[in-house]
Amino acid sequence: MEQTRVSGADPGAAWLKPRRQMAFAPVSAPITGGRAKLGGQPVWRDRHQWPQSAANGEQMMFIGQFPIPGDVQRMAYLFRTDGDKGLTWEADGGENALIVQPGGRVPAFIKTVASATGPTLWKRGPEWNDGPSVERSINFVPIDAEVERWLELAADYCEAERNGLPAQFPEEVTLAPRSYIGGRPVLWQPHLPLPVPDGWHFFFQLDGFDDWDEPAIDFGGGTGYAFLSPDCLEGRFTWDCV
Repeated sequence: MEQTRVSGADPGAAWLKPRRQMAFAPVSAPITGGRAKLGGQPVWRDRHQWPQSAANGEQMMFIGQFPIPGDVQRMAYLFRTDGDKGLTWEADGGENALIVQPGGRVPAFIKTVASATGPTLWKRGPEWNDGPSVERSINFVPIDAEVERWLELAADYCEAERNGLPAQFPEEVTLAPRSYIGGRPVLWQPHLPLPVPDGWHFFFQLDGFDDWDEPAIDFGGGTGYAFLSPDCLEGRFTWDCV
């Protein structure tokens, strides 16, 4: 993937191209290298920086790690307070964190503890709210041309809504992915402002899972969105639904 955007642009503009769909697969052994993944334990590139919930001080749940394209090999680690213990959708509420390493900045509203391991993603079953830990590899795969065209039209609609312009949401195509890296975001409530200032980059979006035996990533039936600072050393995350 290539970085394509000039600095100072709308954070909803494309920064990485081409857009790539996330494909999740079970693993036979824990991933211990610099690959993208959901669950397991983070493979730190720097000192241990496990974020804590602002509400109760407990370690957040590790959701996954996502390599950041660029000349320097960096990783973004996504965490979120598990369950309904805080305002996990707020980008600066202290109940989710996107930690960048090496050399990244932790925002002032996030407190961390020097722990290599901690609570990790789990899957639903045998109970809906209680199940074993889970780990999935993430591969980034090309998107069908027709689906890519629809995603671009949907992103056009979101951009128009965000800028108060008239727009029509495109007729949806079959199997358009909601989890992908690069391109532009497709938002559930596109009229709302993005949670980061101009100059930040849209990095990826991750859809929630809502079925048995799947990772317990609950965004209220919606999708999570990750952003990086202009220098790619600081992250923000939010999620949205209808």
